[in-house]
Amino acid sequence: MFVGAYAAAASSDPWGPRMSSAFTAGLTSIDGVDGVEAPWAPEHGDAHVEWMLSWLPTHWSIVLTDIPHVMARLRTSAAYGLASATGSGRIDALADLAELRQQVGRFAEAGLKVDAVEIHSAPQGANAVAFEASVQEFASWDWHGAEVLIEHCDALIAGQPPEKGFLDLAQELAIVRRARGRVGVALNWGRSAIELRDADRVVEHLQAAHDSGALRTLVVSGASEASGAYGHAWRDAHLPFAEDLGDAHADTAPFSMLTTRRLREALSLVGHRVRLGVKVGVRPQDASTADRLATIDRTVQRVQQATMESRSNARQSSSSTSCQVTARMDQPVTAERRPARHRRSRDAPGAAG
Repeated sequence: MFVGAYAAAASSDPWGPRMSSAFTAGLTSIDGVDGVEAPWAPEHGDAHVEWMLSWLPTHWSIVLTDIPHVMARLRTSAAYGLASATGSGRIDALADLAELRQQVGRFAEAGLKVDAVEIHSAPQGANAVAFEASVQEFASWDWHGAEVLIEHCDALIAGQPPEKGFLDLAQELAIVRRARGRVGVALNWGRSAIELRDADRVVEHLQAAHDSGALRTLVVSGASEASGAYGHAWRDAHLPFAEDLGDAHADTAPFSMLTTRRLREALSLVGHRVRLGVKVGVRPQDASTADRLATIDRTVQRVQQATMESRSNARQSSSSTSCQVTARMDQPVTAERRPARHRRSRDAPGAAG
């Protein structure tokens, strides 16, 4: 399981070469974690690689995401993105992606494994034709062993204020299908809830991605339909599990829609071959490093527990089905179960006497 730990970092101690060693040391001591989702930060250059090499365990893997960089670019250029109908916006995004690919190569040269790269169908009001052109281009690049994933964010829906407003999932899945296995899909539980405005409908996204055969990663992250300590309703703020909010936020505690029950449902649907990730934000903003690490730890342990319970339920279901089949096979063939042509009626010729 990997952790998008940058989302839990304090604004005064952001992810990168100047981050305190207390945070990274605590992160690597959390049971069940064997990877990290790291934001691609071109401003750090090779220093990012050297910094991660200095603390990342050798058996850990990396998932690189471009979403913080994309959102920063969109604040200054609304047409920026791989799905931009504006030529310059798409060209700039492809140039940045080529630079990201080069950093994947530098990680590989340093002996660090990049499992996957998450890219996004920006900008708001994305153009599917433009995005497919981008996908066809970058899918042909050498990614140094990393898998390229389209991480779905909330789509632009008429009459609904968007958080990101990128392409809808059906369009992304169709584009991935035409890429013929060169690109996969990642889903974030919270981002699907934000788009669908209904936590119980997240399974619709999971089912569609699973049925497509393209689902590679599920990121466990919460969302809220109420304003509170994590900001406005439906904000992409990476809320913890509902069970972990409790008294810590008193009356301002937002209602997280992510529960262990819903996660078990998700895991039973997508199976256990997908890569699992955790991304969780921490409140209050001035929370200590110890509190931030404890929030990550609690979330990871809940995901591990839900995973074990889901696997146990799957085994019990499989065993029950197997027993039922065996029982049917072991039953003797009675007269009632024989085909009618093998039974002689009392009224048939020769039955009397």
